[in-house]
Amino acid sequence: MYQRSAITFRPLEQDDFRLMYRWLRDPEVARWYGRAPETLAEVEGKYASRISGEEPVQCFIVSYHEKPVAYVQTYRIDHDFEYAEALGVDRDAAGVDLFVGESAFRYRGFGAVMLRMFVDLIVFGEPRISCCVIAPSVSNVSAIRAYEKAGFRHIKTVRVPQESEPEYVMIDWPDEMEME
Repeated sequence: MYQRSAITFRPLEQDDFRLMYRWLRDPEVARWYGRAPETLAEVEGKYASRISGEEPVQCFIVSYHEKPVAYVQTYRIDHDFEYAEALGVDRDAAGVDLFVGESAFRYRGFGAVMLRMFVDLIVFGEPRISCCVIAPSVSNVSAIRAYEKAGFRHIKTVRVPQESEPEYVMIDWPDEMEME
């Protein structure tokens, strides 16, 4: 089991773009997180506006014993009207997306522990958030299991415009009991 005290979150910085580029080009990350960037400039173009606050997405690097191992982001679902409509969740819902960049930390329980901590500390640290939503592809069975271990519950499966397969919508509420 991972030591929760060894897991830290820090805001994404421009100095992280090379790391993000490497992670996003990993075939396992690209399989579930989207098309791999062809250039470092693509990563800079996508994430610089998030760092500057122009785009309302909070991005974090997750470290274990000070070694960067994963990426996680959160945002208000209602900031993307089309996505909010497709999911049909509360307007005060937050969304979360993540990937484990370092292969040594995949499929070993790290994602579930890290997600639980992130939701409790960061997402539900914002008092206006009513619930947290994560929506993996229906075929991403390992992610679904990790999210269930982190306390998320399936509420429905939806087809989201511009996605190749349906999303398995899962929700966690702030009054849920914390995972042991």
